[in-house]
Amino acid sequence: MLNLAVAGLAAGGSYALIGVSLVLLYRVGAVVNFSQTFAATFAVFAMTDLLDKDWNLWTAVAAAMAIGIAIAAAQGFIMARLFRNSDVLIRSTVAMAMAIALFGLTVRVFHDKQRFFPALFSSLSRRIGDVLVSGQVVVALFGAVVLSVILWLILSYTRLGTILRAVAGRPVTAELMGVRTTRLVVLVWAVAGALTTAAIILVAPTRGSIPNMVVLVIPALAAAVVGAMRSFALTVVGGLALGMIESMALDWGFIGNYRPSLSFAVIAVVLLWSQRKETWSEAR
Repeated sequence: MLNLAVAGLAAGGSYALIGVSLVLLYRVGAVVNFSQTFAATFAVFAMTDLLDKDWNLWTAVAAAMAIGIAIAAAQGFIMARLFRNSDVLIRSTVAMAMAIALFGLTVRVFHDKQRFFPALFSSLSRRIGDVLVSGQVVVALFGAVVLSVILWLILSYTRLGTILRAVAGRPVTAELMGVRTTRLVVLVWAVAGALTTAAIILVAPTRGSIPNMVVLVIPALAAAVVGAMRSFALTVVGGLALGMIESMALDWGFIGNYRPSLSFAVIAVVLLWSQRKETWSEAR
């Protein structure tokens, strides 16, 4: 069981990184970005085409990061210019439409053929018990923890964090006070795009196909819900825990056949638990 739990850190690290990106955009951009993994998937498949053309590995990785950031920044520009006064529901619906469009474009361009995705950071691999923890897992875990701390410090204790919170809550007021809201929103979307693209690059060798990559937004969303779409630390914990539970479920008999549904179960349980006080108060 311990070995399965350790093996689950591979998926958990990616869930945590993408979940942190979701929380960042929700706190600053007031949007649940369902398209979070779709732009990154397009970028990673573009990377494989560059590798097939004999590009250097790290040059191709850098190009994939640039593509992921560019697409995310373009999405942020659309949100900032056309939907800055819209509520969370409308913004999230637009993000869902972007996800569908990006999925169609990715399948159209790359045809979802089997691709080779290189494993990175092999020198950082570590053995825990009988399980070899790959370098990608180590980087994902370290990155998720460090980035969650950095983002928390920036949003909580810096002037930039105060401005970003103001842009999320009162974009028109912030703009009237001289804040360049469009630039800030685009910057935040670009940062989220960079984090998600990095996460997809790290997890790509174990996923292999477009559908398997884009659906990573679901467990990442479950991790973000654990953090109440506010806490970076709890999101990281939720992502790691979900990855470990999914892996351990392989040893739980028939339950293991329903591992993809665990994310939905987590979302439902957390949402019901978060609403318990309201429900009990009405009952009384």
